[in-house]
Amino acid sequence: MALFAENVFYTAVLPLLPTYADRFELSGTGAGLMIAAYSAGIIASSVPATLLGRRLGFQRLAGIGLTLLGMSTVVFGLATSVVVLDLMRGLQGVGAGFAWIGALGWIASLAPAGRRGAVMGTALSVAIVGATLGPVVGGIAGSTSVRAVFGLLGAAQITLGVVILASGAQGLAAPVKEEQGTPVAPVSMTWPVALLVLPSLLAGVYEVMTPLHLDTVGAGIGLISAVFVASAVAEAVVAPLVGRLSDRSGRLGPLRVALLLAPVFCVALTADLTIALLAIVAVLAWVTIGAAWVPGMALVGDLSEGDPLRASRNWALVNVAISGGVAIGSIAGPAVAAASGAAVPYLLLGAVCAAVATQLWRAPGWLSTGSADGLSGGEPT
Repeated sequence: MALFAENVFYTAVLPLLPTYADRFELSGTGAGLMIAAYSAGIIASSVPATLLGRRLGFQRLAGIGLTLLGMSTVVFGLATSVVVLDLMRGLQGVGAGFAWIGALGWIASLAPAGRRGAVMGTALSVAIVGATLGPVVGGIAGSTSVRAVFGLLGAAQITLGVVILASGAQGLAAPVKEEQGTPVAPVSMTWPVALLVLPSLLAGVYEVMTPLHLDTVGAGIGLISAVFVASAVAEAVVAPLVGRLSDRSGRLGPLRVALLLAPVFCVALTADLTIALLAIVAVLAWVTIGAAWVPGMALVGDLSEGDPLRASRNWALVNVAISGGVAIGSIAGPAVAAASGAAVPYLLLGAVCAAVATQLWRAPGWLSTGSADGLSGGEPT
């Protein structure tokens, strides 16, 4: 539920990007900055979240994050200047960072090793249901009252955060205890982090350029909302399937396919297509981007198994990797597109994705199986 509530607001803003761009006279880069502020807040919160998670437990950390997210959502809805919007987006990112590290650490600690990919895929699908509802909320806010809709959304997030905190206070959430043993060397997280950054860069470019492009070709806020709803529904179906496939056949097979297909669909978004075909391609692009995240996150869960201290560090790295990629993509993608053409940022990232997918054939065996056995004390071989 924590991931569900966080994703509702994150995607609710996407259909409203053209509205905010018109209202505050924002360029593509300016709109990207507003999206990136959220990711910047997540990055800034990663280290404090790790420390709080160790002291309070992952569940309580998720409750604190949702409460902070809800408060800043209310203020975001009331904002009358782009400065306040950007500041509140940053604060929402802090709350989201707490909620994600708390929720993912909580889920990974409960998931059995043999089903971690499926569990992570299911957890992401629940989050994606929130992402499905978000564009609907954004569409309603755009056609009625942003203040009222975001006020109600913020109140719901605060309520859920308080409920989670109350359950933790009743002894249902335990602090993370440091265990004896040698932690995995930091180098063992290099590949998983890199594999999460790539789809995140694509997601950052996509989230800014897609709604603005749809608006340019004549799509209204209703159709833009529908595209993001359909994307989230499709991803909610595909994510658990990808997770189960990664459990059975290894993490890298589904990842290679997603890294090769996602840039292709993204480049197609820049072609001269009808609105209907453009909407279909947008859905396919988002599903393949999302499919790349599932095995990468399952792999992090594999490497975090049996060591709560390592887990808190690793999930903080996940937050930094995903949010950093989205932030860079949100700002750099539109800037490169404005200077060189809409297809260029996708082509550049597509070349990197293809190179990485090729290199994965020569990746170490532990990366394919997701086994953390033998990692203590040094780089896996």
